[in-house]
Amino acid sequence: MRAEEEAPVRGEGRVTLAPVLYATLGGPLAWSLHLGVSYVLVAAGCSTGHAGAGRAGVVAATLLCAGAALAAAGASRRRWRAAAPGTRRREAMTAPHGHGAFVWAAGVVLGLVFALAIVLGGAAALVLPLCTPGGSA
Repeated sequence: MRAEEEAPVRGEGRVTLAPVLYATLGGPLAWSLHLGVSYVLVAAGCSTGHAGAGRAGVVAATLLCAGAALAAAGASRRRWRAAAPGTRRREAMTAPHGHGAFVWAAGVVLGLVFALAIVLGGAAALVLPLCTPGGSA
């Protein structure tokens, strides 16, 4: 064997911190952002007497934040599949492939759960009154 064949490729098999943080925290951060923005939009809409604008803002925030959580779940799923190359789908979903695969699988679950929480929180703005009769949130 020659020396260049034995030397490992720099960075091969390593994962940087950014994709891991995006996979595991993308969904929860999108939910937190949605919660904060929704509170601000509802309070602003009710205090100015424009509850309809607050409702439209909550719907837009819901769509954007749910999309961000689903994008994090999708990125995690792609990394999860890459962690177990050459396996069939069912095997990749059930067989363990190390710590990296666990992190990516957790990212998929977190992204989907928080996307559902975002959608359910946004749906409440569509069916429930945003403002009390006194005009406050």
